[in-house]
Formats: sequence, C-alpha cells, structure tokens
Amino acid sequence: MAGDVSRFAFLNAKLRTRIGVMLPDNLFLSIRRSGSLAAGLSLLAGTPYSRLTGDLETVEGELLAEEIRDLSGIIKGLTGPVEQYASSLMERYIIELLKRALRAVFSRQVLHVDPPVIPIEPAADLFPRLPLRKIAEAGNLDEAEELLAGRIYGGVVKEEKDTVLNTGSLFPLENSLDILFYRLVLKALELLSDRDREIAGRMTGLEIDIHNLSRIYRFTESLSLPTEKALTFLIPGGYKVQTAGLKKTLSSGRPRDRLTEYAASLFPGFDTLLSGKTSETFGRLALFDSILETLLDREIRKVLLGNPFTVGILPAYTILKRREIRNLVSALNSAAYGSSHDEKAASL
Repeated sequence: MAGDVSRFAFLNAKLRTRIGVMLPDNLFLSIRRSGSLAAGLSLLAGTPYSRLTGDLETVEGELLAEEIRDLSGIIKGLTGPVEQYASSLMERYIIELLKRALRAVFSRQVLHVDPPVIPIEPAADLFPRLPLRKIAEAGNLDEAEELLAGRIYGGVVKEEKDTVLNTGSLFPLENSLDILFYRLVLKALELLSDRDREIAGRMTGLEIDIHNLSRIYRFTESLSLPTEKALTFLIPGGYKVQTAGLKKTLSSGRPRDRLTEYAASLFPGFDTLLSGKTSETFGRLALFDSILETLLDREIRKVLLGNPFTVGILPAYTILKRREIRNLVSALNSAAYGSSHDEKAASL
C-alpha cells in the first residue's frame, strides 16, 4: 500500500487538478452558437486554449498536438509497468496520424485525387522517428508499406492493402489499425498489478464495447450493411459486448430496436434513457452515442470517487481530455459552418 501511495499520490493530485479546470459544457454550446470561428475562439479567453488562432485546419492541428504533448508530459513522470501502460495509450495518436497520412495515399492511388491538405501538422514533429510526412507523400500503399518496414504498422498495411484496393475503401485498413491499438493496450495491462489491471482493464473493455456498439448501430441502421459483414469489423477485448450475442441479437427485427434491447440487457437503464426521445435517424444516432458515453462516465465517476492510489486516474483523465478536445473541435466546426456540421458528424 505504501508503494501505491508514493507511486500515485502526485499523479492523482495533478490529474484531478487538470480535470477540475476542464471546459464546461455550457461553453461548448456558446461556441456553437457564436456564428463564426473567430467569435468562437474569442470565447476561449481565460482558458487553457486562449492562444488558439488561425483557420480551422490550424486550430484542429494545434489541438491534436496539445493532446499528444499533454499525455507525453504525464508519461515522463512515470516508471515501470505504469509507464508502459501509459505509453500504450500514446499509440492512439500515432495511429491517428498514420491514418491521416494513409488517407492521402489512398486519395492518390484509388481516388486519383491529390489531397490539397494532409492534416498531420504540427503533431508529426512529436514523433520524429516515424516518417509520417514521407508516408503522406507516398504514391501508393506499397511505398507506404516500405516506409513502415520493421514496424508493427507496416504489417497491418501489408495485410490489408489488397483488400483496400479490391474494395475501394480504406476502412478495413483503418479498422485493423484500431484493433492493433487496443491489442497493444491490453498487452500492456497484463504488466500491471492485479488491482490496477482490473480497474484499467474494465475501462478499456468498456471503451471497446462503446466503440463496437456505436459502429454496429451505424453499419446496420444507417448504412444497411449485412450483419455478417458488420460483425467482421468488431474489435476484440470488450468488457460485456460479445460477437455471439450481437449476432443473435441482429438475427431478426430492426437493428436499432434489437441493439437497444441488447445494450439494455448488458447495461441497466440504457433502454429507459433511449426510448421515446426521437425517431429521426441522425438524432437517434447522436442520442445512442451520448447514452453510451454515460456508461463510460459512470465508470469514470467510480474511479474518481474510489481509491485515489490506483492507476484508474490515468485512463479516466485521458478519456476526459480526449472528449474535451473532441467537443471543442466539434463546437468550433459548428461555429464555422453552422448546424449542418452537427448533422454530418452524427451520420459518420
């Protein structure tokens, strides 16, 4: 116990302080209604984001870089298995930047369009050992694979590139990169103490559950993808959601109704929150996602109200930080482009 106190006391105090100054929800609403990007940015005066300037592309790039720097600073103060676990969380950002670079390659090779903007700046500088700019400039996926030779990401590109070319979709490759990320996190969890592994593992598993439920909802309800095909894109390692359960659930009836029933069977109160709110597709998609987020919020509250001397504060903070920046980016897009952005985002 003494070791846990010395290891987590400072980290817990630091991250709880940062959580305490995160942007309030009403500020996001005000930004959405501000009418322009400049007006939205002006509302950030006096916050940690007050220095943001420039066009939307520049602002989004700076926010991603800020998120990476934030986690990097946390990792520097850690050691041992906890440091290895935190470093596995950093893989999310490497993979996100790699996806953006590969989208540029896909545009050239498959869509035959040279992308005018490749949104990897300035975050690419934070991973100098990964040739992100060269990858983004590659003419085809074979070149990208060569640039990634000897790295775990290169194996994913090699495995999925033919599928990408045959289907004309980059999604199978991006999905495999997502699976790789969670596999690395789950592997790092194995190094933690029993208690820390249980706490962080439950949170990671719940993130995977939410990811899978949200995607299956979109695939089957909005995109009318056949169930068997949709299930091939599930990420392994979930806390409660299982492929067999989803397959049985989606064997009959309307997908959104069956998925609601399935989620309610796993997470008490889910159906009550969702039922009767809206029948409009995009609105229901957004509501479905927001209720999934509340499931994660419950787990975060358990961590924040529980024993402060566990690793739980780390995944709780990173989830909240990522959500804060995601909400800020969404609000600024709405300020710049109007309500149509919200409808488009809900459909993706």
